[in-house]
Amino acid sequence: MAVLAYAEHIDNPQVLSHALNRTANKHVSLDVRPEQYDIVGKHLLASIGEVLGEAATPGLIDAWLVAYQQLAAIMSGAQADLYSKSVAKKGGWRGWPPFVIKQKM
Repeated sequence: MAVLAYAEHIDNPQVLSHALNRTANKHVSLDVRPEQYDIVGKHLLASIGEVLGEAATPGLIDAWLVAYQQLAAIMSGAQADLYSKSVAKKGGWRGWPPFVIKQKM
């Protein structure tokens, strides 16, 4: 639904800024990485092709690919900002650092 909403507002993605910000925060909480957008995009386009069948012309799939890549770039940029802010905080980190449990309650 996010990709469809983006396509509907492709000329003015600012309209979706609240939803995109929420999604970026969720992706950061899950440690989603930019290279994972390529995997999702590949399967999204395959699904569009499967659902639309013969109506999924190469031109249509190419248009969806461009829109998806633009959205992925926006999301990757928003996430990079959030990751940087998290790392810059006192005690901040990114990813899955090793922790030592010192005490169990």
